[in-house]
Amino acid sequence: MRSTQYVSYLFRHYVLADPNAKAPAATGKERTWFIGYGALSTLYRVWLVLSISFFVARTYPLIGGGLAIWSIGGMVWAPVAGLFKLIALPKKNMPRLPALKRIGGLTLALILLFFAVPFPLHLVADGVVWLPDEANVRTQAAGEIVRVLAGPGSQVAAGQPLVVLENQDSRSKLTRARAEINELEAMRTAQAGHGRVVNASKLDDRLSAARQRLSEAEKDVANLLVRSPVSGTLLFASYDGLIGRYLPKGQSADAVIWNGDTVIVRVLVPVEDIDRLRSRVRSVQIRPGYDVDTVLPGHVLRVVPSAVDRPPSLVLSTEGGGSIAVMGAGRDSQPKAGTLDIVAERPAYLATPMFQLTFNAMHRCRSPS
Repeated sequence: MRSTQYVSYLFRHYVLADPNAKAPAATGKERTWFIGYGALSTLYRVWLVLSISFFVARTYPLIGGGLAIWSIGGMVWAPVAGLFKLIALPKKNMPRLPALKRIGGLTLALILLFFAVPFPLHLVADGVVWLPDEANVRTQAAGEIVRVLAGPGSQVAAGQPLVVLENQDSRSKLTRARAEINELEAMRTAQAGHGRVVNASKLDDRLSAARQRLSEAEKDVANLLVRSPVSGTLLFASYDGLIGRYLPKGQSADAVIWNGDTVIVRVLVPVEDIDRLRSRVRSVQIRPGYDVDTVLPGHVLRVVPSAVDRPPSLVLSTEGGGSIAVMGAGRDSQPKAGTLDIVAERPAYLATPMFQLTFNAMHRCRSPS
């Protein structure tokens, strides 16, 4: 190949200072093409071999490592053997010592380039805008919804009542706890009036346990009033049919509070990259899907090292337009991956479109009764 011949000539003429090196016939434009093509083709072959080797090594480490060593060795062996032959058996008028010095300097420069100079490393992954955990409205007690105090799109403050639940069992427990305390207090007063100190002391222990049950019952009844965890705009997933719906304790009320102050992007990354992300992340860039030319800064909030077998949202799957393939009814994804939460440092840019999408998806145009 003419490009290989020209690059070999340059090496012999300028590095080995071989007076016998003869330049192949070529025009000025061809020389430029030979240099560029020779360098790029070599880099391409190395990149292709290493990519295949790393891909195989994920499943078969020994085969992948052996393939990389064999391929790189095959590409390096011929030039190294030819160079050794030229140095060991120099041609007439070819100085050996200057050539060795140049080769040593070139080798040292390559070692420093590959092992001392830091190379940039990028990871591109798909993510979805995610609400903070505190934005979800959850129940603190089980009960049936009997009244909604704030409608969709309402501006609410932290701690403001949103939904009223009803639970006859909780109220019955409260009534029984109060009656038990009244009964025990009356019994203790009677025992103390008759001078029965021992019996009165035993009743004190029973009163203490009864007051603890009363405190828990009062807390359960107070928690029947579902309050807003944060300030913001109230959004319901399904406003119609809320009245009469039963919600277990800790269950989401299918409502969120959107304020746009904190925007989290939940990203799905391969498991093998999790450790690298926990310790080597220097900067994070967010490119919205609706405006890929805009770059938003961000920082890593948390890394979940445990593997997941499904994407956090079907938007990331191939069914929703993403790049992650899901399989079966359980929508298991292959291969397994970990999750990474990123906080956008310019939340307003993501907040407006996210609010519009969330509002359109969750809002039902109907005022509360």
